[in-house]
Amino acid sequence: MVSARKNRKSVTPEYTAYLLHTVGATARRMLAIMEPINRQYSLGPRGASMLTMIDHGSVHPAQLAEIYEVGRSLITAEINRLVSARLVVRNESDGDKRRATLSLTPLGKKVSGESFRTILQVVDTSLSRYSDQERNLLLTMLNDLGGESTV
Repeated sequence: MVSARKNRKSVTPEYTAYLLHTVGATARRMLAIMEPINRQYSLGPRGASMLTMIDHGSVHPAQLAEIYEVGRSLITAEINRLVSARLVVRNESDGDKRRATLSLTPLGKKVSGESFRTILQVVDTSLSRYSDQERNLLLTMLNDLGGESTV
């Protein structure tokens, strides 16, 4: 019987591209999985994801605009949806009235927790077919791209 590890491909640029493609496919699956939550609360395409980002420390609209690489006016519109859905509260910053901070309401925490658990399950399922070495390589590449992973 031949070990599955012996059949693993070496880490070539082509194999790295394949692994990154897997990450892209996983991201598309996550968006599809989050669609019912986004639709239920009229959140827009990034709504559930934004709740998770706010819950994990991205509490200023400018941070969210930078993370999603979109204009601040688009982020403001999406934050307004989150506020209207009673998932997020916008507070004026003590030191600068122009700089708002965002926090989750109890309902926002509940929805964020559900979303985050779902995302972790998708990532875990997607990565389970890889060896520890391959998972570490993927996570390293993701971190190098600017993400933080705790899987």
